[in-house]
Amino acid sequence: GGHSLSLYRSLRDDRGIAQALVVMAGAEVHLGHRFGASILADEALQAARSGGDEFLIALALKWKSVAAASLDQALPLMREAVAILRRLGSTRHAATLLSHVAYFALVEQQYGEARALLAQAFELASTINDPVPLAAIRGNQGLVELFAGDTEAAADAFLAELELTRHGVFPRLAADGLLGMAALAALNGRLERAARLTGASRALSRPWAPEPLE
Repeated sequence: GGHSLSLYRSLRDDRGIAQALVVMAGAEVHLGHRFGASILADEALQAARSGGDEFLIALALKWKSVAAASLDQALPLMREAVAILRRLGSTRHAATLLSHVAYFALVEQQYGEARALLAQAFELASTINDPVPLAAIRGNQGLVELFAGDTEAAADAFLAELELTRHGVFPRLAADGLLGMAALAALNGRLERAARLTGASRALSRPWAPEPLE
């Protein structure tokens, strides 16, 4: 973090500065500090451009888009980052970013935009052998359909999320899927089933280690 940054600055190493700032911006995002993340991502972008490192440029744009104040601000940053990441073959990063910004769209009730972004994310994530991003994308698709009022599509997505979590130990994703199914059961008046599913979700929601920062 800060110590690495001081060292890189003293060495005038733009790539190193960008790398340190990208990690710090990601940490701020994970802590929910959007404003701080946005400032760090701005600095990271400048340093990455000075250092001529495309991957770091994309990651700085990624954190800028995730830390943006609105969907309108996030979309152009996301598109630029995804284009670079796809060109570099960083498919997982691109898919995860699309899914992040789709959540923005969901919060702003832009369900059509959220569906389109998640469809792109799913198509990309389907090309790599990793169930984690696919399950997370399916979970977000379930949330979009739940809020949009399509309970059948929501159930399909949450069940797909749960099915994907069978391929490994992903308690947080399984818990999310169960909670989604609980919400659907409650909407359908099946309160006992909703309570059981909520209990199962909570049992899986033990403290978990955060994913490594990119």
